[in-house]
Amino acid sequence: MQVTCREVIEEVKFGGAAPYRAELMKNEAGAKIIEPSEKYVEIVRKKMSEVGEVGLSEADIKLLAIALEFKDKKFHPVIASADYST
Repeated sequence: MQVTCREVIEEVKFGGAAPYRAELMKNEAGAKIIEPSEKYVEIVRKKMSEVGEVGLSEADIKLLAIALEFKDKKFHPVIASADYST
């Protein structure tokens, strides 16, 4: 199962072939767009603060929160990204 959040779709919509990639994610790859529970968003934000991470976008935070939530539900999430925090 492939999942993402609305913010990721919005990030990939800009520039070059990006709009095509966003539609491909939703339609061809069958990615389901979900929102993480606020509990997990807060866990990610707290951990960011602890390690001094400031370069994550809202999309990054929510994607990590979704992965954490799935892990707690005994899934084995894998995050695929070409996005790098600075």
